[in-house]
Amino acid sequence: MHRLLLLLLFPLFIVSCELETSDNGNLDGLWQLYATDTLRTPNGTPGGSADMRESGKIWAFQGRIMMLRQDDGFHHMEVICKFEHEGDWLRVYDPHFSNREIDDPPIDDPEMLFPYGLYALDNRLQVVTLSKDWLVVQTDELRLKFRKY
Repeated sequence: MHRLLLLLLFPLFIVSCELETSDNGNLDGLWQLYATDTLRTPNGTPGGSADMRESGKIWAFQGRIMMLRQDDGFHHMEVICKFEHEGDWLRVYDPHFSNREIDDPPIDDPEMLFPYGLYALDNRLQVVTLSKDWLVVQTDELRLKFRKY
């Protein structure tokens, strides 16, 4: 009798549980901003490279949500965005401050995203490298190098 009851209830458990999975492959997880390279400056002067390992900046991907985080001991800020990853392109858009107390207010000033290497409220970045250890994305002006945590 118990076996019959279990056999009848088991399909209900499977149907009632909605498993959310992520199919982002190597992109999923925490990425530490490792270095930035300026590829083109507004006035045409040569760019440079900066070691960003101590900056406390992290990009994190899970499902369709991306978190931008800065925690360097002096500043703490979190931004939640939507993202789309297709082939060699990454779109980051719809940014909101992560603040549950005031309902994650939307960001309407792109300058708030500058510390993370994003210069618009809707960004399209070329994915140069994506492996289990490294992520490199770039625009015409900037290349961002990340290592997996």
